Amino acid sequence: MDLDGKTDVIAGSARGLGRKMAEEITRRGANLALVDLDKDVFKVTDA
Repeated sequence: MDLDGKTDVIAGSARGLGRKMAEEITRRGANLALVDLDKDVFKVTDA
C-alpha cells in the first residue's frame, strides 16, 4: 500500500506495536504525528 502524501497519527508510538506500525508506515511514505505518554522513552524513539 502506497501512503505517499498521507498523514497518520499513531498513539503509543514510542515502543511495542505502535513503534513497529510507525516504522512500517514511514517506510511506505506517510508523514507521521507520533504521540506517547512516556516522554522519556519517546525521546529515544525520535530520530
